[in-house]
Amino acid sequence: MEPCPLPPIYHVLEGKSQGVAFALVSGAGTYENRGYAEMKGASIGGLASIISGDIKGFQFGTFDAQAENSNGVNISGIAAVVQRELKGVNVGGIASYVGSNCHGVSIGGLNSYVKEELTGASISPGVNMADSNGKFAFQLGLVNSINDYNSGIVIQIGLYNRAGNRTIPLINIRGLGNLFKRKPKSKDVLIENLDSRKKR
Repeated sequence: MEPCPLPPIYHVLEGKSQGVAFALVSGAGTYENRGYAEMKGASIGGLASIISGDIKGFQFGTFDAQAENSNGVNISGIAAVVQRELKGVNVGGIASYVGSNCHGVSIGGLNSYVKEELTGASISPGVNMADSNGKFAFQLGLVNSINDYNSGIVIQIGLYNRAGNRTIPLINIRGLGNLFKRKPKSKDVLIENLDSRKKR
Protein backbone atom coordinates (compact mmCIF):
# COMPACT_ATOMS: atom_id res chain seq x y z
CA MET A 1 0.00 0.00 0.00
CA GLU A 2 1.27 3.46 -0.83
CA PRO A 3 1.68 5.96 2.00
CA CYS A 4 -1.09 8.52 2.05
CA PRO A 5 0.17 12.13 1.95
CA LEU A 6 -1.00 14.52 4.65
CA PRO A 7 -3.23 16.37 4.30
CA PRO A 8 -4.92 13.70 2.16
CA ILE A 9 -6.26 15.10 -1.11
CA TYR A 10 -6.06 12.35 -3.73
CA HIS A 11 -5.13 8.78 -2.88
CA VAL A 12 -5.20 5.92 -5.37
CA LEU A 13 -3.92 2.44 -4.68
CA GLU A 14 -2.48 0.52 -7.62
CA GLY A 15 -3.17 -3.16 -8.20
CA LYS A 16 -4.67 -5.42 -5.56
CA SER A 17 -4.72 -3.52 -2.30
CA GLN A 18 -5.54 -4.39 1.28
CA GLY A 19 -6.09 -2.04 4.15
CA VAL A 20 -7.59 1.43 4.42
CA ALA A 21 -7.53 4.30 1.93
CA PHE A 22 -8.73 7.69 3.16
CA ALA A 23 -8.72 11.00 1.28
CA LEU A 24 -11.02 13.62 -0.22
CA VAL A 25 -10.94 11.44 -3.36
CA SER A 26 -10.04 7.85 -2.58
CA GLY A 27 -10.04 4.60 -4.50
CA ALA A 28 -8.22 1.74 -6.14
CA GLY A 29 -7.05 1.50 -9.72
CA THR A 30 -4.31 3.12 -11.75
CA TYR A 31 -3.50 6.81 -11.60
CA GLU A 32 -5.34 7.25 -14.89
CA ASN A 33 -8.16 5.09 -13.56
CA ARG A 34 -8.08 2.85 -16.64
CA GLY A 35 -6.85 -0.35 -15.07
CA TYR A 36 -8.47 -3.08 -13.03
CA ALA A 37 -7.87 -3.20 -9.30
CA GLU A 38 -9.26 -4.93 -6.26
CA MET A 39 -9.70 -3.39 -2.83
CA LYS A 40 -9.95 -5.52 0.29
CA GLY A 41 -10.66 -3.37 3.29
CA ALA A 42 -12.08 0.15 3.42
CA SER A 43 -12.07 3.03 0.95
CA ILE A 44 -13.32 6.31 2.41
CA GLY A 45 -13.56 9.47 0.35
CA GLY A 46 -14.53 12.84 1.78
CA LEU A 47 -15.91 13.69 -1.67
CA ALA A 48 -15.79 10.45 -3.68
CA SER A 49 -14.59 6.86 -3.48
CA ILE A 50 -14.01 5.14 -6.83
CA ILE A 51 -12.87 1.54 -7.26
CA SER A 52 -12.16 0.53 -10.86
CA GLY A 53 -12.33 -3.15 -9.86
CA ASP A 54 -13.94 -5.05 -7.00
CA ILE A 55 -14.48 -3.92 -3.42
CA LYS A 56 -14.55 -6.55 -0.69
CA GLY A 57 -15.25 -4.61 2.45
CA PHE A 58 -16.52 -1.08 3.07
CA GLN A 59 -16.70 1.89 0.74
CA PHE A 60 -17.96 5.40 1.50
CA GLY A 61 -18.13 8.60 -0.53
CA THR A 62 -19.98 11.76 0.53
CA PHE A 63 -21.10 12.50 -3.03
CA ASP A 64 -20.21 9.39 -5.00
CA ALA A 65 -19.26 5.77 -4.29
CA GLN A 66 -18.53 3.55 -7.28
CA ALA A 67 -17.29 -0.01 -7.69
CA GLU A 68 -17.19 -2.63 -10.44
CA ASN A 69 -18.41 -5.48 -8.22
CA SER A 70 -19.26 -5.05 -4.55
CA ASN A 71 -19.01 -7.78 -1.92
CA GLY A 72 -19.69 -5.74 1.16
CA VAL A 73 -21.13 -2.32 1.96
CA ASN A 74 -21.20 0.59 -0.50
CA ILE A 75 -22.54 3.93 0.85
CA SER A 76 -22.85 7.37 -0.72
CA GLY A 77 -24.56 10.57 0.35
CA ILE A 78 -25.86 11.08 -3.20
CA ALA A 79 -25.30 8.17 -5.63
CA ALA A 80 -24.10 4.66 -4.81
CA VAL A 81 -23.17 2.88 -8.03
CA VAL A 82 -22.19 -0.75 -8.53
CA GLN A 83 -21.39 -1.22 -12.21
CA ARG A 84 -21.96 -4.96 -12.23
CA GLU A 85 -22.90 -7.40 -9.46
CA LEU A 86 -23.82 -6.58 -5.88
CA LYS A 87 -23.44 -9.14 -3.11
CA GLY A 88 -24.06 -7.09 -0.03
CA VAL A 89 -25.59 -3.67 0.67
CA ASN A 90 -25.71 -0.61 -1.60
CA VAL A 91 -27.01 2.63 -0.06
CA GLY A 92 -27.40 5.93 -1.89
CA GLY A 93 -28.76 9.11 -0.27
CA ILE A 94 -30.60 9.90 -3.52
CA ALA A 95 -30.07 6.91 -5.81
CA SER A 96 -28.85 3.34 -5.66
CA TYR A 97 -27.83 1.76 -8.98
CA VAL A 98 -26.81 -1.85 -9.63
CA GLY A 99 -25.72 -2.49 -13.22
CA SER A 100 -26.25 -6.25 -13.19
CA ASN A 101 -27.62 -8.68 -10.58
CA CYS A 102 -28.40 -7.76 -6.98
CA HIS A 103 -27.91 -10.49 -4.39
CA GLY A 104 -28.47 -8.38 -1.33
CA VAL A 105 -30.05 -5.05 -0.44
CA SER A 106 -30.30 -1.91 -2.58
CA ILE A 107 -31.49 1.22 -0.74
CA GLY A 108 -32.06 4.61 -2.35
CA GLY A 109 -33.28 7.89 -0.85
CA LEU A 110 -35.44 8.55 -3.92
CA ASN A 111 -35.01 5.55 -6.20
CA SER A 112 -33.39 2.14 -6.43
CA TYR A 113 -32.63 0.59 -9.81
CA VAL A 114 -31.44 -2.97 -10.50
CA LYS A 115 -30.67 -3.38 -14.19
CA GLU A 116 -30.98 -7.17 -14.24
CA GLU A 117 -32.09 -9.72 -11.63
CA LEU A 118 -33.14 -8.83 -8.09
CA THR A 119 -32.59 -11.53 -5.49
CA GLY A 120 -33.01 -9.78 -2.18
CA ALA A 121 -34.53 -6.41 -1.34
CA SER A 122 -34.92 -3.06 -3.07
CA ILE A 123 -36.09 -0.28 -0.75
CA SER A 124 -36.82 3.33 -1.58
CA PRO A 125 -39.58 5.79 -0.62
CA GLY A 126 -39.85 6.66 -4.33
CA VAL A 127 -39.34 4.21 -7.20
CA ASN A 128 -37.93 0.67 -7.10
CA MET A 129 -37.23 -0.94 -10.46
CA ALA A 130 -35.74 -4.29 -11.53
CA ASP A 131 -35.68 -6.11 -14.84
CA SER A 132 -36.45 -9.55 -13.35
CA ASN A 133 -36.55 -11.49 -10.09
CA GLY A 134 -34.66 -14.42 -8.62
CA LYS A 135 -35.87 -16.97 -6.06
CA PHE A 136 -36.95 -14.19 -3.70
CA ALA A 137 -37.46 -10.48 -4.33
CA PHE A 138 -38.84 -7.81 -2.02
CA GLN A 139 -39.65 -4.23 -2.99
CA LEU A 140 -40.85 -1.48 -0.67
CA GLY A 141 -41.68 1.99 -1.96
CA LEU A 142 -44.25 4.24 -3.56
CA VAL A 143 -43.80 2.59 -6.98
CA ASN A 144 -42.46 -0.94 -7.37
CA SER A 145 -41.85 -2.60 -10.72
CA ILE A 146 -40.34 -5.89 -11.94
CA ASN A 147 -40.44 -6.04 -15.72
CA ASP A 148 -40.22 -9.82 -16.28
CA TYR A 149 -41.61 -12.11 -13.60
CA ASN A 150 -39.75 -15.41 -13.22
CA SER A 151 -41.03 -18.33 -11.16
CA GLY A 152 -40.01 -17.15 -7.73
CA ILE A 153 -41.47 -15.38 -4.72
CA VAL A 154 -42.10 -11.65 -5.14
CA ILE A 155 -43.45 -9.38 -2.40
CA GLN A 156 -44.15 -5.75 -3.26
CA ILE A 157 -45.55 -3.15 -0.86
CA GLY A 158 -46.49 0.26 -2.24
CA LEU A 159 -49.11 2.39 -3.94
CA TYR A 160 -48.31 0.90 -7.36
CA ASN A 161 -46.94 -2.64 -7.67
CA ARG A 162 -46.21 -4.49 -10.91
CA ALA A 163 -44.56 -7.89 -11.31
CA GLY A 164 -44.65 -9.08 -14.91
CA ASN A 165 -48.16 -8.76 -16.31
CA ARG A 166 -49.87 -8.34 -12.95
CA THR A 167 -50.45 -4.98 -11.30
CA ILE A 168 -51.94 -4.78 -7.81
CA PRO A 169 -51.95 -1.72 -5.51
CA LEU A 170 -50.81 -1.76 -1.87
CA ILE A 171 -49.59 -5.38 -1.57
CA ASN A 172 -48.64 -7.67 -4.43
CA ILE A 173 -47.50 -11.23 -3.68
CA ARG A 174 -46.54 -13.67 -6.43
CA GLY A 175 -45.23 -17.21 -6.33
CA LEU A 176 -46.01 -17.91 -2.69
CA GLY A 177 -47.55 -21.23 -3.74
CA ASN A 178 -44.08 -22.37 -4.84
CA LEU A 179 -43.24 -22.88 -1.17
CA PHE A 180 -45.95 -25.49 -0.79
CA LYS A 181 -45.55 -27.37 -4.06
CA ARG A 182 -44.80 -31.04 -3.52
CA LYS A 183 -41.75 -32.12 -5.43
CA PRO A 184 -42.62 -35.21 -7.50
CA LYS A 185 -40.91 -38.40 -6.39
CA SER A 186 -39.00 -40.46 -8.92
CA LYS A 187 -41.84 -43.04 -9.00
CA ASP A 188 -44.41 -40.32 -9.74
CA VAL A 189 -42.27 -39.00 -12.60
CA LEU A 190 -41.95 -42.51 -14.05
CA ILE A 191 -45.74 -43.04 -13.93
CA GLU A 192 -46.34 -39.64 -15.58
CA ASN A 193 -43.92 -40.54 -18.38
CA LEU A 194 -45.65 -43.90 -18.95
CA ASP A 195 -49.07 -42.26 -19.02
CA SER A 196 -47.94 -39.69 -21.55
CA ARG A 197 -46.55 -42.43 -23.82
CA LYS A 198 -49.83 -44.36 -23.65
CA LYS A 199 -51.78 -41.25 -24.67
CA ARG A 200 -49.63 -40.97 -27.80
